[in-house]
Amino acid sequence: MSDHSTITEYQVDRWLRENPDFFRTHADLLPAAITASGRVLSLESGKLDHLQRQNEQIREQLDGMLERVRRNEEIYRTLHTIQVGLIGARTLFQLVKAATSALELAFDISRVTLALSDCAEGFGLTLENRPPELADRVFVVSQAVLNQMLGDGRSTIIRIGMEGGGNRHLFFGTHTPSIRSEALVPLSLTTGGSRKLLGSLNLGGTIPSRFIPSYSTDLVQDLSEVIALCLKRMLPSGA
Repeated sequence: MSDHSTITEYQVDRWLRENPDFFRTHADLLPAAITASGRVLSLESGKLDHLQRQNEQIREQLDGMLERVRRNEEIYRTLHTIQVGLIGARTLFQLVKAATSALELAFDISRVTLALSDCAEGFGLTLENRPPELADRVFVVSQAVLNQMLGDGRSTIIRIGMEGGGNRHLFFGTHTPSIRSEALVPLSLTTGGSRKLLGSLNLGGTIPSRFIPSYSTDLVQDLSEVIALCLKRMLPSGA
């Protein structure tokens, strides 16, 4: 190989095959694409793999975002349908059904009920005038108990396990033994600039993890305001 002008590609190939240790002692001649282990990787191939991984991560993020958007749209449509049912209710039974059974079905909640205050300034529903068919859906609870449970009525109360064992029956009636977690959403009305707690929308789950402190209640709190207004319109005090 003394005469470079006559060296052919065949000769280079042959010489390298006969001297496999050449690059071991002349590593500086190796292309940057050759790894220390000797495995040849294409820089373009490496970049492509990196871009593909990035692309997969972005696709997974987009899929997650789209799924959340679809889920939010589904929740919005469901709540809209329930609100239309509340506003269109012609009887107290229809109103309660829209506020409870519809929620159970739409969000797979084991039991949904209403608890209304017994105070004279409340919705006007009493044990005496409560329709029999609503006996296990609507409960009349003393204002003192509601105040104790829900305070000023601005926040949902989450109770897990046996936390509510002492008075859970006031909110879930005969279904109390099966309830393992609950969300008590205040029903309140604002009149003359003051807010008055008049009851609660009660969501009950049969497993402890159904309602936990991190459970988002913004939408059901908005729904509870619509329910309160509809009750005010329909029950004696709202006549």
